[in-house]
Amino acid sequence: MSGAADKPKASSAAKRAEANAEAKPDDHAAASSARDGTLTVTQLAGAIDSALKSGVPARVRVIGEVSGFRDRTHWYFDLKDANAVVSCVVFQFAARKVGFTPENGREVVVSGRIDFYAKAGKVSLIADKVEPIGAGALELAYRALVEELRGLGWFDVARKRRVPSFPRKIAVVTSRTAAALQDVLVTMKQRCPAVGVLLADVRVQGDGAAAE
Repeated sequence: MSGAADKPKASSAAKRAEANAEAKPDDHAAASSARDGTLTVTQLAGAIDSALKSGVPARVRVIGEVSGFRDRTHWYFDLKDANAVVSCVVFQFAARKVGFTPENGREVVVSGRIDFYAKAGKVSLIADKVEPIGAGALELAYRALVEELRGLGWFDVARKRRVPSFPRKIAVVTSRTAAALQDVLVTMKQRCPAVGVLLADVRVQGDGAAAE
């Protein structure tokens, strides 16, 4: 009788041993952590992520100096000052809107959100806006356009035509209803009425103006 009664106990012990053997290492670590307060790497990463989300504003503006700039479809660089460094990422869709390419040593203001990538253990500033300090944004955009056109060969001397001393016709690219057009026509009539005017009617503001 006693042997029959011992069989269920042996069976239960075997099942517990089998379950323990099949448990994943992470399960053992979590169980151990629960007992002595030790955190797993995943738990610590989660705590860091939560602390950043609750302790840092959803959007930040940070001023600093560009360092280690890398253009790999997306932009990667460090933003630093005398005492600290923050890794920054500007994804391609945002980089297209910046209007200039940051250079190492240039001071900029970066706007975006803080992100913690647990698998790499890295905190980064994911930027959607980069503004230059010092030289104005329009000046930088102008310089970038000049370099682009120069690269296309549009400034090559061989492409230029000599302007005639007495042109027979002058083209004006503007809107037919623009006040500036009337100023041009009045001046032309007063100074050189024999010269014809060719109007290229385009939109000069609003949607579609850039394309025209």
